[in-house]
Amino acid sequence: MRQMLTYLLLILIIICSLVASGEELNLDWSIVSKKGEYYLENRGLKFKYNFKFLGGTPHIISAKTYQQNRRYHIIEYYAGNAGTSKIVHANMMLIFDSKEKKVAIDYFSKRWSNEDGKEILDDIEWTFSPNKIVIHDGIQLSEDMLINL
Repeated sequence: MRQMLTYLLLILIIICSLVASGEELNLDWSIVSKKGEYYLENRGLKFKYNFKFLGGTPHIISAKTYQQNRRYHIIEYYAGNAGTSKIVHANMMLIFDSKEKKVAIDYFSKRWSNEDGKEILDDIEWTFSPNKIVIHDGIQLSEDMLINL
């Protein structure tokens, strides 16, 4: 009986911690297509966002909570492909502020690759710290971008 009470107490603690963090329960991001437009959607947060992409069919690669500041969700998505003589594929990052319920940062490069999946641009670096994110992207930015959280 005592062991059963211990298990029940442990389960109750786990449930309470999940409810308290809240954000972990709302990482259910998806990309939906409506009338030729693509939207990033989170039904749990009642949020829909018409995001930028290159072409093809975008999809989510990963969605996670920013561990140093849990109000932010970091979403990496396949933004499609571009090119004429050589096709390149782009993965982009988007940062969502769950407290303000808005996109804080959109459409910054994470990875560019060729048809074989080989990374072709290695000048992209994201540095995460508790109060800021620094994006070094020699393609889109002339200097590093600092995002204060």
